[in-house]
Amino acid sequence: MNASRASTESFAPLAQVRLSGASLADAPRVTQLLAGDTELALRTASIPIPYTIEVARDFLLHVDPRLIFAIVVANDVVGMAGMTGLTEPVEIGYWVGRPYWGCGFATAAVSLLIKEARRQGIRCLVADVFPDNAASARVLEKNGFVKQGEVQRDLPLRGGLRTLIHYRREC
Repeated sequence: MNASRASTESFAPLAQVRLSGASLADAPRVTQLLAGDTELALRTASIPIPYTIEVARDFLLHVDPRLIFAIVVANDVVGMAGMTGLTEPVEIGYWVGRPYWGCGFATAAVSLLIKEARRQGIRCLVADVFPDNAASARVLEKNGFVKQGEVQRDLPLRGGLRTLIHYRREC
């Protein structure tokens, strides 16, 4: 995949957002998007801080490309999205690099993730967001997820027990 960073003037239409099975080849681009962006990492449950090429390689060596995807726009990786497994309800997660925030790419990627879940026979998806991450909540709501309330989860990379907002969607 092209490792160059697209400028905001050259974004492809949202119809060109696609998911591509994650691979080791994505490590440099994923590292470029995440390295040094503590705010982005803190909006997730599991992105390590600091984020290094070694962390990216280790992660990508162990993922199932049928469940974890690069979010691609105009042949450029702009983020990642995925599912935790096939045992329902299946949890989804996603992130988009800071240069692409507010462009609708996360919303489009989650829509594609729902379609992939259906294709794999999954009937129920869930997602959790931090209470202060309104943008992620909007992504879920635009894709038909319904807020179920607060949940407590142990997130070792985020200091232990944290309160999250739980969302659910039937496929």
